[in-house]
Amino acid sequence: MLNSDYRNILYPCNLGITLSADFSESLTENLTRFINGAFDSFFYNIYVNKWSLNQHFIVNLGREENIRKNEQFNETVTLYPTNIFYASLKRIQNLHRYSTFRLGITNLPLYSSTKKNLIFLYGEAHINRKCAVVSTYNLRDIQMNLQNEPPIVKERIIKESIHELGHLILGNNHCINSDCVMNYSNNLQKVDEKSIFPCNSCDEKLKEIREIYNF
Repeated sequence: MLNSDYRNILYPCNLGITLSADFSESLTENLTRFINGAFDSFFYNIYVNKWSLNQHFIVNLGREENIRKNEQFNETVTLYPTNIFYASLKRIQNLHRYSTFRLGITNLPLYSSTKKNLIFLYGEAHINRKCAVVSTYNLRDIQMNLQNEPPIVKERIIKESIHELGHLILGNNHCINSDCVMNYSNNLQKVDEKSIFPCNSCDEKLKEIREIYNF
């Protein structure tokens, strides 16, 4: 079943990717390449820009304190609600009207604004706002330094980015195929085991949208 909101979007469209940390050029190049591979012909262009999310901005948006212990890294951190990122991304979207969808990638730890028991998220999509956010915070292993961007971390970032964009196109449901990029992953092993691309079943849903819009 297709996302009931898909008719409000004209395909193909443009995608804006906004980075809130200094990721390597190779990561952004591979991210663009694999997004185009996963969603062939859905995006005319993919634009990448930097994004400064400073403390003043967070306070102005009314950040909710959520201080939690991360057992994986044995550290106490402040988690940030996803709604502040959606608000920021929509502001950017209003300034740059060339993109229909907006994906934000941050290294800050996240929790869901709608389901507050969902913490240390890999990512989340907001279909009505046509934007999604991915956090790299928990995509690293305890022995890894994220700033060095080991190949496995780059691949995880790309997979979760494609996953959240898939929700914007196909809707909130997850795929039951464990190999599909649209399968729900609640640990790094599942992220590493799944493909970077949609499965045949999800590809059929993408094909159906292409047929509707004749592209």
